[in-house]
Amino acid sequence: MIGILRRQSRIVIYTTLLVLGLTALWLFSLTPRYTASSLLVIDPAGTNLLEPTEARTSPASDNARIASELEILRSNATALAVVEAADLIGSSDFGVRLSTWQRLEAFLGFAETSEPSGADVLNGVLNRFRNGLQVSRRGATYLLQVSYTSTDPVRAAELANLTVDTYIAGQVQAKVGTALAARDVIQARIAAADAELVEAELAFDAFIDTNFDRIAEETGRSDLADLRRQLEAVETESTRTRVLANEASRTRELGNWAALADRLQNETLVQLAAQRAELNEDLAEATTEQSVNLRAELEALENRLAREADTAIEDLRGELAQLETQAGAYQSELRQNVLTADLPPELLTQIFSIQQRGTLARTQYQTLLSRLRDFETQADLQVADARVVSPALPPSRPSYPNTQLALALALIGGLSVGVGLALLREFYIGGFVSDTQAEEGLGVPVPATIPRLAEDLNPADQIVSAPLSRYAEAFRRVRASIDQTLARQAADDLPVNAPIATPAKGPLTIMVASTLPAEGKTTTSLALARTYALSGKRTVLIDCDLRKPSVAERLQLEQQAGLLDFLTAKPGEVVDLEGIMGLDPRSDLEVIPSLGRSSRPTDQLLMSQRFTDLMEAVRSHYDVVVLDTPPMLPVVDGRYLAHRANAIVLVVKWAETRQQDVRQTLSMLDDVRNPLTPVFTVLNSIDDGKRPGAYKGYASAYYVE
Repeated sequence: MIGILRRQSRIVIYTTLLVLGLTALWLFSLTPRYTASSLLVIDPAGTNLLEPTEARTSPASDNARIASELEILRSNATALAVVEAADLIGSSDFGVRLSTWQRLEAFLGFAETSEPSGADVLNGVLNRFRNGLQVSRRGATYLLQVSYTSTDPVRAAELANLTVDTYIAGQVQAKVGTALAARDVIQARIAAADAELVEAELAFDAFIDTNFDRIAEETGRSDLADLRRQLEAVETESTRTRVLANEASRTRELGNWAALADRLQNETLVQLAAQRAELNEDLAEATTEQSVNLRAELEALENRLAREADTAIEDLRGELAQLETQAGAYQSELRQNVLTADLPPELLTQIFSIQQRGTLARTQYQTLLSRLRDFETQADLQVADARVVSPALPPSRPSYPNTQLALALALIGGLSVGVGLALLREFYIGGFVSDTQAEEGLGVPVPATIPRLAEDLNPADQIVSAPLSRYAEAFRRVRASIDQTLARQAADDLPVNAPIATPAKGPLTIMVASTLPAEGKTTTSLALARTYALSGKRTVLIDCDLRKPSVAERLQLEQQAGLLDFLTAKPGEVVDLEGIMGLDPRSDLEVIPSLGRSSRPTDQLLMSQRFTDLMEAVRSHYDVVVLDTPPMLPVVDGRYLAHRANAIVLVVKWAETRQQDVRQTLSMLDDVRNPLTPVFTVLNSIDDGKRPGAYKGYASAYYVE
């Protein structure tokens, strides 16, 4: 894995830097938002100043109460109260505004802008406010956290605190409203209870009046009759006084002082009324100057009349109150005497029934009156069940975006994506970039990596012109790997009838193939053949690419016949082997080039007996035969040549040829080659400046370029 990451380090680094860069741009484009938080504690048992004893609660009820308060804080009612208290509808950050999509539609003419309705405006403000509000519970505690997020830190703290204050005020208002609602219900019931009590008292008095003669006769109580006569006299006087007081009040309101004095028979009022009449007569006959003084005297006299009238009426009402008190005393004494009298059972039962009804009505009335006073007191003495523990303060740092977290996640994500792309490129998409990668990915040895040379240099000529260069050394390593592998095979106990001879038993035939065109196959064939020729081996290079031959052009051979002419010779036409042979001008390498393009299927030519005879002939004259074959994937010619080789060298262009294509080529070769034929892979055109590692610098002292 470390080797893979080292080989693909560029893509990992570039991907990570790209993700970090995009994240940094994204962070830079964002508007920072600040979150201010306020803490409040909830008393699940509730606070009652009239009953200070602590109420017992259970964990389940506590959790339910806190959950309920949590939802109240999140409710539209609380949000609407905050919107009204802060006048958010008229503010610039919450008020009426068009969305980006609406502005785009209006700009393009797809939609006409119109004034939104009041409900739409309110809903928009509520939604924007709720989007910034977060309410949560702190673990299993009684603490609630109210947070608000805004682009302005001061605004965030203000709205968080206002939300808490509004919630607490609403809680108190709700408790007061509950107490007042209960008071109103009881007050309505008190009126009915009062009527029932009066009805019960009147029923008792009516029973006594109805049955008084019988009660007095059967009990023999003469004092009962005296009490009744006294009660009737007082009630009569009380009625007269009440009527007189009411008539006097009406007359006083009308300002009829003479009639009032006549009704009350008050000497002072009579005298004042007479004086008023005289002043009115004088005023009628007086001059203008005299009338001013007379009017002042008349006004003062009327004020005195009013005071005297009020005093007289107040005296009447005081007298009436005394009479009613006296009547009540007589009535109570009469009731008591009746109750203590020796009554017959049937009367006693009826009186007890009436008395019980009155007692119940009185008890109910007193109870309701007491509860009424309690609820009125509760309405005046309500406090909230929640209190602020920590008010919100303007934050100094933005809560969004979290730059450190975003960059850390971007780094992790970039590395993950980079590693994923590296693995994808290592095993599926990209080409091979090192010999280790190729060996691990293909399962075949990679004896050498061939460096890319400058454009003004002929790569194959480096074998001769620069024998100590890295390029020439790479092909000597290929030759050594082939020779040593085949030598080990020859040393093993192989079957005598092995279909392909090893170097220990005959000439060496090397097939040089590639997956696709333009991978450097022909250059590799020529360079490898020259390497064998320079080592003293009798070597021949055969250009088997009959569709696109290039060896003759590379070596600038001027002969008239080649392999294609030999294979397509008509019966009776003589094309001898020496006639198609050419000589490498820079080495002892002999070449059988292919001139021109074939008009016949080339696979038939390579399968023909003439090609078999050619191979037997060259194998009998040369130590090493190098076959330059067409690419494997585009054409099928190479499949008919693989079984003739002792060793196969597959040329793969560095970092370009797809790994999947190379694996497909190896699979084709496995199907057609002899199982004992080794396959070697060489990476061609390696760019040392982009190649991971420092091998070039380490070994540069051993090469002469």
